[in-house]
Amino acid sequence: MKAITLAVALIVLASPLSAQNVKIDHDAIGTQRYSMEELYFVVALINLYGYQCESLSQVHEPFWGEGYNVICDRWRYDYEIRNKGGQWSVAAK
Repeated sequence: MKAITLAVALIVLASPLSAQNVKIDHDAIGTQRYSMEELYFVVALINLYGYQCESLSQVHEPFWGEGYNVICDRWRYDYEIRNKGGQWSVAAK
């Protein structure tokens, strides 16, 4: 878990994206419940897995398990982010 956390942290730090410039759609749902750092982590992780997310349209927690359900780019892309056994994963829906 420490290796993945360190790898994500290093990639996030090297990313041109920062918590201050995470774009949130004007009609976004659920984003106000999360800190900018959490939203930044979500977007950076999606980008790390090679997917596109330029703006957040919706963010919410799944009914079970640790993670996020995220919709990006004006409701265009839908992702599941999960922490399974200390390993974060991103899957397009």
